[in-house]
Amino acid sequence: ARSAALADLLYWIPLVYVVAHLTFDRSGTLICAAFLALLLMIGLPLALRDVHFGTINDAFVLLRFYLGNIIYIVLLVAFAKLKDLYARAESHAQNMAKLANTDPLVGLPNRRQLQSSLSKELERAKRFGRALSIVFFDLDQFKRINDLHGHDRGDAVLRVVATVVKQQLRPSDEFGRWGGDEFMVIVPELGAFEAAQM
Repeated sequence: ARSAALADLLYWIPLVYVVAHLTFDRSGTLICAAFLALLLMIGLPLALRDVHFGTINDAFVLLRFYLGNIIYIVLLVAFAKLKDLYARAESHAQNMAKLANTDPLVGLPNRRQLQSSLSKELERAKRFGRALSIVFFDLDQFKRINDLHGHDRGDAVLRVVATVVKQQLRPSDEFGRWGGDEFMVIVPELGAFEAAQM
């Protein structure tokens, strides 16, 4: 009877495991294991004393409860591992997408990203009847910089141009490297005259 009363009292214990895993993340497993060990120290002697093989009594109910608690903890650990794996995969996918759409030299959107953005902006401009301009420019005599001063100096010039131009643009403008010494700015909501002034 004492075992049954204890088992009834402990049916809410799995909530402790869930809260520990949600609150303490990785150390939640240790908290759960320590808590279960405490429960086993309290109830296992009672359960083993009252076990009668061949009959289902209160001791078997309590032992089944302990087995259920172990299964809860294992499932929560597995869920936490899956959550970690998913978070890592998501972060990796975001990094790969960024690498695929960013020019590594200047840190701006590359041609692929600019083409995608341009398609979206053209569609939006058509749908809502809004102005859209594209500013396309390159660096005059850039080949001479590479020839006279080397490619490292030419790369430095590209980075400086990217930084200076980006500082002059609005947050809604998308600025990227088209390739080589060619750059493009997608300028929503401005006509050709305003974009030229910009």
